[in-house]
Amino acid sequence: MNEQIKNHRHDRLKNLLKDNKLKNILFLNPGLGNIDIWLQAEEKLPTPAPFNRNSAYIFSCDGMITRLCQTTTHPTDRDQFPHFEDTDLSFVFDGSPVGIVNPAFLKKNVRDHLANAYPQFDFIDLTDAFYQIKAVRSAEEIEALRKAAYEYDLLFTSMPLVIRPERLEKEVVNEIRQRMMWQGSESETPGFHTMVRLTSSNDGCASAAEPLPWPGRRIMDKDRINVSINGYINNGCAAALGRSFVIGEASPLTKEYWTIASEAQSKAAQLARPGATLREIDKAVNDFLKRKGLGSTGTAWIHGIGTSAYEAPRNVDSSADWPLCEGMVLVIAPEIKPDGQDAFSCMDTFVVTKDGAVRLGHTPIELREL
Repeated sequence: MNEQIKNHRHDRLKNLLKDNKLKNILFLNPGLGNIDIWLQAEEKLPTPAPFNRNSAYIFSCDGMITRLCQTTTHPTDRDQFPHFEDTDLSFVFDGSPVGIVNPAFLKKNVRDHLANAYPQFDFIDLTDAFYQIKAVRSAEEIEALRKAAYEYDLLFTSMPLVIRPERLEKEVVNEIRQRMMWQGSESETPGFHTMVRLTSSNDGCASAAEPLPWPGRRIMDKDRINVSINGYINNGCAAALGRSFVIGEASPLTKEYWTIASEAQSKAAQLARPGATLREIDKAVNDFLKRKGLGSTGTAWIHGIGTSAYEAPRNVDSSADWPLCEGMVLVIAPEIKPDGQDAFSCMDTFVVTKDGAVRLGHTPIELREL
């Protein structure tokens, strides 16, 4: 990403500090939600490794970032940082309160050390306030996310070549991942993020048992295959896209269900305006589906996306009550499962505007017959 994006993010943090009359924010477990990537505005994801729950970042009002580690680092940790105990933090804990994000990850030994070394230290929880400003994207960030959505548009043009009768689900998923790597995806390293979800069953029949035994079932003629991908592309941004495919001609009922799924997504997008909440949108869409004799699965079918593939706000936790703001980027994918069938996959990435959410990608919203 560019310096403009970094400056925009840091300016918002400085305003957050100013509004709360603070000088510093302590970020704990910055791997959670890729806060570390967000702070540094990096284009590349770090070397695949487990989230470093020992690390911490301090952001100061002058824009300085201090990286620390709470305890002895693990061999697979991303970086080796100085420890709290070995670092003079009097410029942070100077008697004035410090903002804190993700306080549940503050280890007891670190808290005890801070209490002994800096008796006046005190924290103000800024977790929700931080994630709310993180959820609003600048024009440059939205453009980067638009490019990520475009890469997924390109990927989905190849689905008719990938989804063929007689192939195992494993073979289809592996080829999708391979094609993502060819396009520069950063989410397909073994052991890291592999967010390709595929289900299949004969069109109109009940879904197969999940989790499916690997390598999955063999795809046959007249099957419905549902593919959704939520992952990172080569500009440090995440995007999401999902569609349903039928090998051969889809049944009239399947076409009707797809129409309902796409209408549910459209309804959610129309309601996603500044001031609305995901809880309100969730209720309106579920009321619509009930009138159609269907219902949502209740999973997180609407959530934020950006430097992480699954961010707040989400319709399944307390962030569902956040008022939406112009510039938030959301994945909208109502999952309807008629008569126990696999959920139809109508998933797209949208940006919230004053007139409703606008789709960033251009893949046609249609049930593909292959």
